[in-house]
Amino acid sequence: MKASEAPEKLYILFNLPYTVDYTKLNKRRYDEEVEYTRTDAFIEKAKEFLWSHIEGSDYHVNYVLNEFEKYMKGE
Repeated sequence: MKASEAPEKLYILFNLPYTVDYTKLNKRRYDEEVEYTRTDAFIEKAKEFLWSHIEGSDYHVNYVLNEFEKYMKGE
């Protein structure tokens, strides 16, 4: 499965049975489930938010977003 085809979020209980229907993990069913978010989806959403809230030149905003992405990826 390609990253772009994977769900943006997964919800998983720690006491899952061995036979899991992975197609149902993209919707929260129980309050106890832990939400996992794809890193690339999180970074893209954060960049969209920052882009819409940072004032300044396009060059400056692009520089900040690129540095943010590197930082989030651990580069």
